[in-house]
Formats: sequence, structure tokens, C-alpha cells
Amino acid sequence: LLFCGPPGCGKKMLIKATIRYMKDCVNSEVVVHWVTAASLRSSEGVQSLQGMLQDDHLVVLDFRNMADGNITTELKIFLNSLAHSDRLLAPKGCLVVVAVNRVQALSLETATAEAFEVIYIDLPDL
Repeated sequence: LLFCGPPGCGKKMLIKATIRYMKDCVNSEVVVHWVTAASLRSSEGVQSLQGMLQDDHLVVLDFRNMADGNITTELKIFLNSLAHSDRLLAPKGCLVVVAVNRVQALSLETATAEAFEVIYIDLPDL
């Protein structure tokens, strides 16, 4: 899943609701990893991310504060492989959720961005 929308639209709230649903309805023993873009600026960070992709794990990639195009080559390769592989690193019981203010901030190829289930969220009408 890729949640996309401006600051204040509720991406973090929806991610927390997804986590709660996973724990309450799917599997109470689900392991949640909350990863920020800053922790993935090194190749070691991306390698540790690959180790998190296991059964009954929910991995949240929080890129909400990432500047456009400020993505490392290793992370871009990882996201491309995540989007284009059936088996990949992520087993069947693993859910990866990405939160970003603008899809363009990820600097992904169009085909890669389209491979994710993108959910656009607008600001609420008040």
C-alpha cells in the first residue's frame, strides 16, 4: 500500500488503523516495524529493512518528510524489486505500507509507482 496526500490529511491515522486491524483481526502477534527515510540513507539501513520482511510483519516506510528526489540508489532498487516481484523478499504474510506526501518524492519509474496500490488522500472539507 502507498498512502499519498498532503500534510494533515490523515495518512498516519490510517496507518495506525491498519496496524490496529492487523493486530486485532488478523494476527495478534504481528510485528510492526516503523522505518523513516533518514534511517535508510545507508546501504546497511536498506539491508536491515530486507531482514524485516518476514511472515506476520508489518513494515511501515514513513517517507512523509522526505524531500523530492532525496532517495538513495539502494532504496530505489529495493522499492523497484518490491514492486515488480511476485515472491520477492516479502512473504505472503508480510504487509508493506509506504506513506509519502507526494509520489514524485520517491523518484520511481512510472511502472514501479503503478505497481503499488496507491491510495490518495485529500485534506478533509471543513
